[in-house]
Amino acid sequence: MRDFHQKHFFVLMIFLLLVVTGCSTSLNGIKVDQVKVYINIESEANTMVKEITGEKDEAGVLIKLVQQVKEQDKNIDLPPSDYQLVFSLENGETLTYSLWLDPEQGRGIVMGDTSHFAGISSSDVERVASIIND
Repeated sequence: MRDFHQKHFFVLMIFLLLVVTGCSTSLNGIKVDQVKVYINIESEANTMVKEITGEKDEAGVLIKLVQQVKEQDKNIDLPPSDYQLVFSLENGETLTYSLWLDPEQGRGIVMGDTSHFAGISSSDVERVASIIND
């Protein structure tokens, strides 16, 4: 009987994990319809390089990336970003994040404003770079 309860508990935990991670197509509880990626490199500034619908796995990766952005105790001053991520939400609102990627060094930063930012892991830097460049 105990094995039966453990199995049900395990199945319930997997279900809850899927429900929580399945909600990754929203920001601030609002469904993302579309993500546009703009390049900020001087010669090509403000050129859209990628447009992704909210249902695609690629959008989920970018959504999870910006969900890591938190208010920090200090502000940082950086050069102009490499990319802008523009999220169009179902309610008509638009959220914009700045993105710095250095795939060679395996580093990156995503920022909402100077006090809201997050570092990006080297594996996520590779994933995001491949999404943008494919």
